[in-house]
Amino acid sequence: MLEEFGDFWTIQGDARCITTNGALRANGDAIMGKGIALQAKQRYPRIEFTLGRLIQKYGNHLFYIGYGLISFPTKHHWRDYKSDIELIKRSATELVSLFKGDVPIKNKSNRRILLTRPGCGSGNLEWTEVRPILQTILNNNEFIVVVRQ
Repeated sequence: MLEEFGDFWTIQGDARCITTNGALRANGDAIMGKGIALQAKQRYPRIEFTLGRLIQKYGNHLFYIGYGLISFPTKHHWRDYKSDIELIKRSATELVSLFKGDVPIKNKSNRRILLTRPGCGSGNLEWTEVRPILQTILNNNEFIVVVRQ
């Protein structure tokens, strides 16, 4: 895992992980109301519909949701004050497994999978707590944590 400073949406990457939660609206859409999830929703119309249907069918897990985006659950519900460190571990493990399979991403070698510091914004966790966990799971240079400048 590497860390780079820059803008999450403009830095070069083959896929982008957006931190999410497992809560759904009454219509079944995923609730994507803050942070990088909100930004993704604003950039990619109806992505909340796609993610919501996946959560309904399979639960609050990591999914490739199109547009080069991957959901990365850190909370069970958006109302949770803190992100769940065990859920972050599971999401990181699922991310590694996803890329062992056939992911529809053009660049198969030297790929760059971007993520923000999961659980460290609206999730109220400290990077000093999350970083060592991610380093052991995302233990190669294809995973890039983008830090805002």
